Amino acid sequence: MSSRRFSLSRSVRNNRLTAWLSVVLMVLSILLLGMTLLLRSLPESHERSARRLARSVEERMEMLDRSMRSMLSTGDPGEEFADDMVLYSYRNDSLIDWRNQFPVLNDDIRENDPFSFPSIRLRRSPYFPLKGVTQEPRFTNFGPKWYIVRSISEGRQTVIGGLMVKDFLQSMDGGISDHLYHNGSFSVEPLDYGSGYEICVGDTPVLSMVPSSETGARGPLTWPLWLALALNVIGSLLYLARRRTYRRFLLVFIGQSIILVLIWMLCRDVRDSLQLFSPVTYAGGRIFYSLGILLIIHIYILLESALVFMIRRAVFSWSIRKHAAFRTALLGFASLTAIVLLCWHIHH
Repeated sequence: MSSRRFSLSRSVRNNRLTAWLSVVLMVLSILLLGMTLLLRSLPESHERSARRLARSVEERMEMLDRSMRSMLSTGDPGEEFADDMVLYSYRNDSLIDWRNQFPVLNDDIRENDPFSFPSIRLRRSPYFPLKGVTQEPRFTNFGPKWYIVRSISEGRQTVIGGLMVKDFLQSMDGGISDHLYHNGSFSVEPLDYGSGYEICVGDTPVLSMVPSSETGARGPLTWPLWLALALNVIGSLLYLARRRTYRRFLLVFIGQSIILVLIWMLCRDVRDSLQLFSPVTYAGGRIFYSLGILLIIHIYILLESALVFMIRRAVFSWSIRKHAAFRTALLGFASLTAIVLLCWHIHH
């Protein structure tokens, strides 16, 4: 008898804990969404954007510098080498190794080339774009891409490294690299472009951050979005699992529908900042305007289907009470409508 009482009391405690935990998780999901909407509505100063961009450029250039020194000493760039970096290794002006490639046709760095004319033996010769790279970092374009390039030498060996900053072939945030800070409110240009904020590597100015609006926009906040979605899903399942009634299901369904609408509206503001929510990656109409929204809506449909399955017994009990014929017909109509809509969505 005592063991039975202990088991029942422990079950009551677990039920109470589950109830509180489900409410806390759903409240946290709403607070996270509210925080995301609030932060997106607050402007960010251009000075702060410039500092954050400069910090990200400095960090990537430090990684590139370590990869260059590792390439110079061991012939391998090491684990920090990334896809936005390029390394060319030369010995006696001859290319002997490389990692990734610059979009150039001629990688020659010889000082005296028999096929070049004196008039084009310049620091920035269009025929020998890598010949003018020195130890000082500078911002230069190779084809559609802009790089911060520099070189290091030891004896007869030279390593030229480049960090890709901007790609005109990308439509996201003016083509700024995903490895650098960007929020859609500025562009990166050469220093002689005009007004802007100088971005330095060490003490050397290399490029200019040019604001595109009077007030800056904050970067896309995706982690609160996904965290809020996960917390809401877990909280809803716990809330309905404790007492599987159709009234609780309606509360959960209405709450999740509101959250879905808020997420749908929020993600429209980051279409130009995140590839997952960009119509360039995927666009299926006004509702499914991005791949991210397509995934979120399908998660919503899958979750609602799971919740309906959880309350199937309560729905059946409700349908066989008074006015059973009408309730059964209503339930059948709702089920048929859901199936037709699902088939129409899959077909289109």
